[in-house]
Amino acid sequence: MTIWIATLCGGVGGSIRGILALYRGITTWLQQRRTVHASPVPRPRFAEAADWTAELVGMAAQIVIGALVGFFLTNAGTVTGVSGAILAGLSGPAILAQLGEVRLTQHLVAGTPDDQVPPLEDRMGDGVGGEVRRGD
Repeated sequence: MTIWIATLCGGVGGSIRGILALYRGITTWLQQRRTVHASPVPRPRFAEAADWTAELVGMAAQIVIGALVGFFLTNAGTVTGVSGAILAGLSGPAILAQLGEVRLTQHLVAGTPDDQVPPLEDRMGDGVGGEVRRGD
């Protein structure tokens, strides 16, 4: 799968959340209309069921986030198939929120050293004096 197809699939996945939000607004409007169908109260207008401008702006943002997550995860080799790219795009906001919670990411963005990562010499051995011990 090419990177461009992965980006497109991620955007499709991101649009699913927006489509579900639009659908929720439409079903709310239909329920409101059914409730007042036999009464003298005027039927609610479609524009009153939801804030459609905000829903469309949110959907556009979710498409962009989904496309970016699909692009990056496919480029990194984490996602290899179309369904994986769509699911990555769908969960894009959650993935980015989790990535923002990782301490190493916070330190990289802030430019401060992370004192929880052991020095290189400790990581090369077993953590004792930088030496690699062999099995007896």
